[in-house]
Amino acid sequence: MKLQGSRLTRRAFLRTGVLLVGGASLGGLAVCARAQSPAPSKPAGSSASTAAQRAAPITLRLAHYWPTTSQYHQGAGLFAQMVKDATGGRIDIKIFPAEQLVKSNEMYNALSKGTVDMGYLVYVYFSSQFPWADAFTLPFVWKSNDAILQTVSDKGFSDEVYRLTAADNALILGWQQTGAIDYFTKKPVKTKADFKGILIRTSGGSAAAATELLGAKSVSMSTAEVIDALQRGTVDAVLTTGTEIATRQLYRSVPYGLLASFRNNVLPLVISKQAWDRLPADLQQALVKVGQEWTPKAFAITKALEKTSLDQMKANKMTLYTPTDAEVADLKKVTQPLYENYVKKNGQQGEKILGFLKKYN
Repeated sequence: MKLQGSRLTRRAFLRTGVLLVGGASLGGLAVCARAQSPAPSKPAGSSASTAAQRAAPITLRLAHYWPTTSQYHQGAGLFAQMVKDATGGRIDIKIFPAEQLVKSNEMYNALSKGTVDMGYLVYVYFSSQFPWADAFTLPFVWKSNDAILQTVSDKGFSDEVYRLTAADNALILGWQQTGAIDYFTKKPVKTKADFKGILIRTSGGSAAAATELLGAKSVSMSTAEVIDALQRGTVDAVLTTGTEIATRQLYRSVPYGLLASFRNNVLPLVISKQAWDRLPADLQQALVKVGQEWTPKAFAITKALEKTSLDQMKANKMTLYTPTDAEVADLKKVTQPLYENYVKKNGQQGEKILGFLKKYN
C-alpha cells in the first residue's frame, strides 16, 4: 500500500522505536518498544504534567464495511475500548461502520489519502497489490477457526506477513477471522452440476476464479449493493459468511445454503503510516500491546456469532445442506488448479506462505 509520504521499510519502521517480534502466545503480529533510557520524571502537579493530562485525546478514525451487528463491528468496538483503557483515554478511536466513510473496495485508497486512519484490510479486494495474500482465500485452505488463530500466532508467519504488508506502509495491529464462507442461493445447490449458469456475487480474486471453475458466473459489487442486487435478480446467490446472511437478513432472498466451509479468511486490523507517525512512542507501544491481547478475543467474537447466526438461519426456515466427505472432495478437485496457479504466480513467496498455512491446516 503506497501511502503518502516516504515508503515504510522495515529499517525505517525500526527507527520509530519499535521492533517486530513474534510468538504463538501473542495471538498475532507483535511489536514491542526498543529499550530506551527512561526520561527524568517530573514532579506531580508540575506544569508539564498538568498540560499532558489536559491535552485533548488523539482521535483515530476506524472504518469498516459491515453493519453494527457484525463480528467486525463488535471486534472494532472491543479494540477501541481496550485502547481507551490502556492509554487512559489519550487515544479515542471513532468507528464508522457500514461503508459510512468508504466503500468496501476503496479502503486501499482511503488509507492512502488519509480519509481513514485504521480499518480491516480485506486483501482479496486488492489482490493486485497483495497477490501473495490470495492464499488466505483459496478454497478449503483453512481447517478451522482455531487453526487460523494458530497460524497468525506463529512467529514465522507473523514476521513474513508483517514484512510484506509493512513494505506497502500499512502496519498490522491484530487479526480477526471471517468465519466459514459458503454459497447461499435462491435455489438448491448441492453438487458442481447445480452451479451451472447461476450468477454469484463474490469478492473477486480466488473466490471469483473458484466460482467460475464450478460453472457459475462471478459478479463483483460492493457490500452495500448486495441486497438490492438479490432483490432485482442481478445475482442469484452470494458467497459469504453465515453471519453476513443472518445480520443482514439475506435469508429473505437466499433461502438455501451449501455449508461446505468452502472458504475462510482472516483480516488484519491495520493502521496507516500517516496515523502511526502522529503517535508518540508510548502510545505506539500501547496500541501494539492491545493488538496482541485483542486478537484471540476477536476470534472468540466471530466464533460465538457464527453459532448464533446458524441458529437464526434455521429459525428463519433456511434449507441448509452439509455435503458428504465425497462431495467435498469433488469440489476440492475442481478447484485444485487455483493452488497451482497461485504458486506459479507468486513463486517461492507463494510456496512460503502456503507452507505456513499447511503447518496448522
